[in-house]
Amino acid sequence: MNVVKVFDVYVLMFLFITVYVTLAIYGVFLASNIDGGLNVFNVINVLVRLDSPIKNDLSILLMTHHTLGIPIMLRGYDLLEGFVWELLTSLFIHANLYHLFFNCLALLIIRSIYSVLEPRYGITKVFLVGGLFSNLCFAITSPDTYSVGASGGIFTVFAWIALRNYLERGDNVPLILLIVTLLLSSIPIVGSPNVVAHLVGSLIGFSIAIYRRR
Repeated sequence: MNVVKVFDVYVLMFLFITVYVTLAIYGVFLASNIDGGLNVFNVINVLVRLDSPIKNDLSILLMTHHTLGIPIMLRGYDLLEGFVWELLTSLFIHANLYHLFFNCLALLIIRSIYSVLEPRYGITKVFLVGGLFSNLCFAITSPDTYSVGASGGIFTVFAWIALRNYLERGDNVPLILLIVTLLLSSIPIVGSPNVVAHLVGSLIGFSIAIYRRR
């Protein structure tokens, strides 16, 4: 396995985990200043679910989004006010440990598929292109809804590699896995999945694979 070909995956995972831990620590700090102070339940709740309300129906993510003075979650109306960086920052934020775990797991699956293909674009480049466009589409279709997560970028990479794998090696298993993942990820098990980003990301990934095939 060419280490250079899969290094991007570990960089993305490191960024995801670092951002989550940073927000969780800041969340504990915020929770400690709330009436009643810290207790074991509050700490665990903050560490496991950044999207769980802790005061006046506000979660750590919402409190961080507003108290920092620099919006970091994606919201369509915020873009109209000039906070365009939300298209990027929201890609590296996860709502809870479940969200973080499954996105990291998806990256590891992508790594195993990509390792047998010839390198072309780097995974990070494809991730960013797909993630930014997916976020933009979501912001346009749901301008008053907050969103976080890397799913749009991950589905772009997944679709790109799955179709490449089929076109170059005749292996359709990753494509089937992609379809199953798309269906399962649309089920609101914890939180509300960003179905728009999933679908748009997949279409962008397919487009990149077909374009590079020409």
